[in-house]
Amino acid sequence: MPRQSFTLKHLERMGPGLVFFNAGKFWECHEEWEHLWREETDNAMRYIYWALIQTATALYHIGGGHLEGARGQIAKAREKFLLCVDGENSLLEDRLNWSSLKSLVLGLPEVPDFGDFKALTTFKFPLESLGNQ
Repeated sequence: MPRQSFTLKHLERMGPGLVFFNAGKFWECHEEWEHLWREETDNAMRYIYWALIQTATALYHIGGGHLEGARGQIAKAREKFLLCVDGENSLLEDRLNWSSLKSLVLGLPEVPDFGDFKALTTFKFPLESLGNQ
């Protein structure tokens, strides 16, 4: 199966989840992206969605005071970010600030505490990019 690139169509479909993420509505974000992940047949694209879903779920757990749940989800997200072939796609970087998000996730300690998530909880996607397609 040929590899698919992250496209403007993917970005457009992710839009509602990006808005939820930036508003701190991480469960709603997770729900919005999960159907995209389930529909995606290309493994490279699935890992992008999966990394984002698990990051949002970790932040949902942090907001609820569930450190163990957050640790488990961020460990899974870390694995997905390492599997994503993001360097080949400038759209991810230009429109989602992907390398910053990836750095925040990969920069967390192996066993993070609540305070370690602070920088990740303040990350926002550049939503102005959604209107400039």
